[in-house]
Amino acid sequence: MKTDESLKIAAGEKKPAFGLLHFLRMFLKPFGSMFFAIGLILVLAIFMALATFWGMQFGDDASSWVVYHANWFLFLCGLLGLSVLASTLLRFPWRKYQLGFLVTHLGILILLIGCWVDFRQSQSAYLSIAEGKSNSVAICPGKVHFELRLTPAGQETLRRSIPFTPGPFSWCFYGKDLLSWGVGDSLPRFPWGLPKVMLYRNHSGDLLFEDRERSCRLEVLDYLRAGNLTSNEKSPGSNEENSAETAEYPVPAEKFSWEAAHAGGNPGKTTLSKMEMKQKLASWPSWVKVRLTVDGESEEFWLRQFDYFTPDGLEKNVPETVKKTQFRMKTAKGTEVQLIYAQNTVDLNFALRLDRFNNRLDPGTSMAAHYSSDVTLVDKKDREKVLAPDLKVMMNQPIDIFEPGTSQVWRLFQTSFNGPFLNREAAVSERDQFYVSTFTVHYSPGRGLLYLGCLFIVLGIGIMFSMKAYFFKRNS
Repeated sequence: MKTDESLKIAAGEKKPAFGLLHFLRMFLKPFGSMFFAIGLILVLAIFMALATFWGMQFGDDASSWVVYHANWFLFLCGLLGLSVLASTLLRFPWRKYQLGFLVTHLGILILLIGCWVDFRQSQSAYLSIAEGKSNSVAICPGKVHFELRLTPAGQETLRRSIPFTPGPFSWCFYGKDLLSWGVGDSLPRFPWGLPKVMLYRNHSGDLLFEDRERSCRLEVLDYLRAGNLTSNEKSPGSNEENSAETAEYPVPAEKFSWEAAHAGGNPGKTTLSKMEMKQKLASWPSWVKVRLTVDGESEEFWLRQFDYFTPDGLEKNVPETVKKTQFRMKTAKGTEVQLIYAQNTVDLNFALRLDRFNNRLDPGTSMAAHYSSDVTLVDKKDREKVLAPDLKVMMNQPIDIFEPGTSQVWRLFQTSFNGPFLNREAAVSERDQFYVSTFTVHYSPGRGLLYLGCLFIVLGIGIMFSMKAYFFKRNS
């Protein structure tokens, strides 16, 4: 028996062809196609495989910069989320046999949202502590900035934190050839030379900061990923009156040659292996050349990266005490200027004290087979106030720390260690030698969404197999 709707259609009465739902369906239809999803997944898989290769050749920071944190990769992930959403909405109204399909796609969407939340809000940093000492300042790897302080005569000090994104390589290695690989001591244009809109980094000549009221400009001119120090040469722009300025140069860029293990470069020819050179270059600080203009007076100089923590276990959290890594000048108008180039830091709301570092070596070798740290959670302001005693952090066994005063949960990993160092200070450790233990502190606000998304995906696949949904044919 025909319904009223079928009779109307048979009589020639057509439903409105254009409407909001019809337009939305036509817009989503290309993205909800199975062929679009398969092609997009293949493209993502190819670039993730390339990221693994680039990571082995140049380090994790390079692969993360060129792929996982690049704007184009985020755009592809957004298209994947749109494809999943479109394929779900196009099947509305949903049927009972589609329950597993819906739960699985919901899990994928939750997983992508959790990844986006982590990308925007997560924090990861290294916390180094010497035995018998405590620390609450963690260093963010691969993230740097400038600290500028201006004190005009008779006025308050102006403080500015200026972001800087140099990328993972020395700028002298970025080549102009499209497909060459390491030819002429240069990187190929693809993928390292993509436009800013796809792969953002600062370039030579970029204006990082300008304050017209105080006639102040900061421009970046060059960047060295890892620089060795020369002999006691005087820094450009320095004079006898400003003895606190930088007193060291990096090795000039033209003396650096190509090294595939780490594109910071190595001075001259070397017989070291890639791993040895990579470890050596990792111990060298990065350098940046800038042009600073204040009150019409301009200076060009190299600035070495400021270290908040040195391997001997002595904390240097006060930039004013460091002479070699800051630039100072005083203009003719009496404006005092201070510029520091340093890694980003995370000031935790708690402090950790390293009570003892435990190291067990392989028999007959100097290689560490197992190491762990006995730590105590103490108050940040009153280091004698114990919040949680007798905590043990071991390899592959992290612990969670609830930050006092906030709802954030920091996960603490045992990452590495330095030492042993000769104990010249009785307060450092009771032993003749002491170690410096390095932890990774990680805050992941999207962790719950990631776990929930994975749970929904597994649950949806289980529902599909239990209902045997793919073995039933849909009624015509």
